[in-house]
Amino acid sequence: MPRILQLADDFAERFAFERTRVAGYVKALREAGRIKTGPHGVNAPNATTMDAARILIAMMLRPKLHEVAESVELFGKFKIIATDGKENEYPAHCEDALAKALEFYGNKAAQGDTSRFFTFRIHFDHAFATMTVSVWAGDDDPRLEDESFSGFDEVELRYLHPEFAPSLENGAELTPALRAAWRRYRSGFHEVPMLDSHDLAEIGQVIAGHIPPKRPEK
Repeated sequence: MPRILQLADDFAERFAFERTRVAGYVKALREAGRIKTGPHGVNAPNATTMDAARILIAMMLRPKLHEVAESVELFGKFKIIATDGKENEYPAHCEDALAKALEFYGNKAAQGDTSRFFTFRIHFDHAFATMTVSVWAGDDDPRLEDESFSGFDEVELRYLHPEFAPSLENGAELTPALRAAWRRYRSGFHEVPMLDSHDLAEIGQVIAGHIPPKRPEK
């Protein structure tokens, strides 16, 4: 199982980030108590799926270093709304959903599993995130006769800023906190950083120790 800095190097190499930038995110999260702390070197603690989720959220948001901890905590605690209305059956917060997907892929039984796919997106300029879960309907599902049916049932888990509900209750008038979040993360373009099943599967396998982390080229 990789140490946190090994995982940070993997993420930098995997997503073509500067190593120093990812290391800065890790340092900021560690100092804020948002990821594991402990000795350095060979005695450093192994990374967890939650450590990975929080580092990935930071990388997807690309905040300034002094805003890393606050931004990751804010987005990590976004609350769920599920398209099937079964919110109680899914992770309650954004960071939990991402960590659970990584945990799923860390299971050896999930290697090569093509019956279930996860896609995680952060719509940071609108201050919400989504986890799409696609599950194979089954070889005998009669809907497969319809060419328009992909064969997968999809559920979108939407994780919203805590001020979304008060805004809706107020006739969709933006509350000051939600307006501030929209302005803070707006980039000038509609950008949607995404982690697909391939990314999540490989990272989950790295965290579980089934495959080695990527190393920067020397």
